Amino acid sequence: MNPSQESAPAELPVGAKMVAWLLVVGGALFAVVGTIGVFNPDRAEALMGTLMLAFGVAYLVVGRGMLRGSRPAYLLAIGLLGASVALAIVRAAIEGDRSLISQGFVPAVALWALLGSEPRTYFARSSSGPDAPAAG
Repeated sequence: MNPSQESAPAELPVGAKMVAWLLVVGGALFAVVGTIGVFNPDRAEALMGTLMLAFGVAYLVVGRGMLRGSRPAYLLAIGLLGASVALAIVRAAIEGDRSLISQGFVPAVALWALLGSEPRTYFARSSSGPDAPAAG
């Protein structure tokens, strides 16, 4: 067993747990709004609805996985939150409205919470969850 596995917290860190629940709740909201948008007759709005639905389902699955201690879910959460921040910046650039950058604030804070030392240590201990046997 290497030293980082020995010092891993036994319970999901509070910040990571809050982000996981935020992903679950936000994912449910995104999925509902995205489902409504998919049926919009305007093609651009329907495309945005499809994207929101896809992100909503992904957030739900990743949030649930993080609550179960899954390392792949943790890595996917980092990727999804990073993509959310990037999309907020791109959307602000395309629409020429700098105030839209503020939509990336919550995902940026969540990303900051996940990249802290406690969550990294917790999710580095195994690749399949808290009950997985250590490799080796």
